[in-house]
Amino acid sequence: MSSDEAAGDYQQLKFRPLGPEDRESVHTLYEELRNNYRYPFGGDWTRDKLKKELVGCKGYGAFDGASQLAAFILYRPNPEALEIMLLATRFSLQGHGIMELLFKSLLNNSGPSPKFWLEVHIENDPALALYRKLGFKEQGSRINYYHDGKAALLFEYKPLQ
Repeated sequence: MSSDEAAGDYQQLKFRPLGPEDRESVHTLYEELRNNYRYPFGGDWTRDKLKKELVGCKGYGAFDGASQLAAFILYRPNPEALEIMLLATRFSLQGHGIMELLFKSLLNNSGPSPKFWLEVHIENDPALALYRKLGFKEQGSRINYYHDGKAALLFEYKPLQ
């Protein structure tokens, strides 16, 4: 995809909260990513666990011009912050800035001064670069968190006051 094609595609992206009608699209995108992604996911994200998570959490998605789910962020509100549980970009669209645009839209539409928490595989350099670019700050780690024995880095986003 050329940069001109990518720019045109991104202008057509629509960002909105996910609803029950989006659950199957989330499952499909997750399965595609799980079968192709280089880094392990935290926890044991089975299809059943994802289905239960979709009932108990909120989601935000990026949809392309054909109304297909391009990326999503699932998060749980808690008293201290919005905790990001799972996020994914369609495998064929990774590296084109869609997750950055989705995050910016979510951050701008999350109400007054929300904090966000998330964790990421210590070797997931593309994700680490994105979170740091967006203003997330590293807060600690969880040793041996992933199935490959690697640590998860914990990040927090605090909006400017």
